[in-house]
Amino acid sequence: MRYITTAACRFIGTLLLSFTVSPLHAGFNFIPLVSFNGTNGATPNALVQGADGNFYGTSGYGGVYGKGTAFMMTTNGVLANIVSFDGTNGAQPSGPLVQGADGNFYGTASMGGLSNLGSIFLLTTNGAISNILSFTGTNGDTPTSGLLLGGDGNFYGTTYAGGAYEQGTFFQMLPGGTLNTLYSFDGTNGALPYDGLVKGSDGNFYGATFTGSTNNLGSVYQMTPAGSLSTVVAFSDTLYPFAGLIQGTDSNFYGASQYGGVSNNGTVFQVTPGGAFNTLVYFNMTNGSQPSAGLLQTTNGNFYGTTYAGGANNQGTLYQLATNGNLVTLYSFSGTDGANPSVGLILGNDGYYYGTTSFGGTNGGSGTIFRFNITAPPPPPPVFLSIVRAGGSVNFTWSAVAGQTYQVQYKSALNQTNWTNLGPAIIASNAVTTNSDAIGLNAQRFYRVALLLP
Repeated sequence: MRYITTAACRFIGTLLLSFTVSPLHAGFNFIPLVSFNGTNGATPNALVQGADGNFYGTSGYGGVYGKGTAFMMTTNGVLANIVSFDGTNGAQPSGPLVQGADGNFYGTASMGGLSNLGSIFLLTTNGAISNILSFTGTNGDTPTSGLLLGGDGNFYGTTYAGGAYEQGTFFQMLPGGTLNTLYSFDGTNGALPYDGLVKGSDGNFYGATFTGSTNNLGSVYQMTPAGSLSTVVAFSDTLYPFAGLIQGTDSNFYGASQYGGVSNNGTVFQVTPGGAFNTLVYFNMTNGSQPSAGLLQTTNGNFYGTTYAGGANNQGTLYQLATNGNLVTLYSFSGTDGANPSVGLILGNDGYYYGTTSFGGTNGGSGTIFRFNITAPPPPPPVFLSIVRAGGSVNFTWSAVAGQTYQVQYKSALNQTNWTNLGPAIIASNAVTTNSDAIGLNAQRFYRVALLLP
């Protein structure tokens, strides 16, 4: 048990002296975990936490053949390489992995495969990798995003290029590796979908295109599982939405664009299911620049994300964003702790946020893995509100927070070393709490109320 700020008073007749101490502030704790060195990978992509509690991911470069790696990391930052990509099984993986119902991981490589146009691979936790599909151009080209496991057991995704119009595709892959190209983008309805899909609460898929549509600045689209596309909104104030969308708890969709906005440093935007568009944040270098990663919303309702550049050292930032657009820069990268984060954060089972940077670190600038947490501020300190003498008793009240535990203590003289508890600890039931002391008629005591924290 530890004590936090207290209120104190001295009662002699009718004289009351009191003081309070300021509460602790919310804390941000950043912990570097891994610095890549090229041999164990370079330019790591987004992480996923496996059913075993460990984290799994890929790096776009490095490894034995320089074509990328797949790795596993424990929660305390011990990294183990699972496989090095050699081209035949894929090259330059770029999206996050997804764990299938069979316990294996599935992912995409933006290059490599039989036609060097990208592949979909299966990866076991013991390092066995299988190239289960190679893109040919006609069925898609350059898958730059990860797969989404649908409720029907099939995988869904997009390719950045290829298809009937060479502007990207939306596809379904059966667990056995059979690919169904459900839609080819043609430019008028968007083109070059760079990042992944999100499954909406209505059962449809949503995503963003890098370019194309009405203003040739990209779009947010809705795709049915059968492959019927509807444009939700055509961008006019954003440029290059690399990041994927998420659906917030308010049913709206949120995303980021790498450029555009007032100072062309990128934006965070909101799109309603009906197509209403709202820019929440204009980045300005000081608070970040070039957001390239999607957002993460947690149970506190806030969003967390990264910018690729900007901040105090122009090497990227971590930020917290409220749904009303209030942005707080949590951290500015400096290089040795990482630089240029370009993929999204995840929330681990241990309550820490985990992420990667594309560059920086202590091993030649090949990227990092980090984690952080945000400790909530403690309740405000108790403050005495009143003290009343009634016969041989002293009755006093103090400010409190319902559910918090308080302990009244006293001394007979200030030069005494220890305080004595006045009865048992009290759990407050509302904003004002009371207690009394049968002090007698002529005694002197000094009182304090301590807020007890675990």
